[in-house]
Amino acid sequence: MTQLSNNKKNVAPLDEQSVAEYLQQNLDFFSRHADLLSKLDINHDSGNAVSLIERQVIVLRDKNQRLESKLYELVSLARENEQLSRNILQLVVNLLWSDDLESLLSSVVDAMRHEFQVDYASVHLVTDDKSLCEQMPQWYLHRDDVRFESIRPALDNSRPLCGRLSRQQIACLFTEQHDDIQSAALIPLRSGAVLGFIGLGGQSPQRFNPAMATNFLSQIGELVSAAIGTYHS
Repeated sequence: MTQLSNNKKNVAPLDEQSVAEYLQQNLDFFSRHADLLSKLDINHDSGNAVSLIERQVIVLRDKNQRLESKLYELVSLARENEQLSRNILQLVVNLLWSDDLESLLSSVVDAMRHEFQVDYASVHLVTDDKSLCEQMPQWYLHRDDVRFESIRPALDNSRPLCGRLSRQQIACLFTEQHDDIQSAALIPLRSGAVLGFIGLGGQSPQRFNPAMATNFLSQIGELVSAAIGTYHS
């Protein structure tokens, strides 16, 4: 047996780990041996054989699609937030142009319906004056009204409430009964004590859901509360 044959027997066969480590340390290997690329096949999940280059293209295309999807999501969210900011700015302008408390409340409802595209909107101030409740039930709710009990905990919590509210709560939020309201939001109005609330109703069950962010709703509540505070005593 020749010396060459003995040397071949003494050389340990390469395992997968050794090959992987070598390629990791020599990332330009296939650049220097481009002819090997045409001979390499990698089995795809479907069982079809594809070349390494094709596999890399598939991976990169999939990654690119995920990045594009994420970018589209971020752009859509940015546009939505920009539109909400514009709507809030318009609400502020409407509040500043109001001549009295009633016109201020009316401007809030108009902004909710037209700027924010809400199906139903209402504003009620809580009062101990029964005459106000009798003269303007669309704006005032007596503190002892039995309907008020259904939303009192939410007002005490000071945070907007969103979701499929009970029929009792819907009846309190809106002067007229609307059977097609499938979801609603309650925005507390406070200036130290409870001033009242804004009611928003949607015909879609997903229009106002418990998982939605309430940052903008809270901002609306703070702005309207501050504006009402200049009239309300």
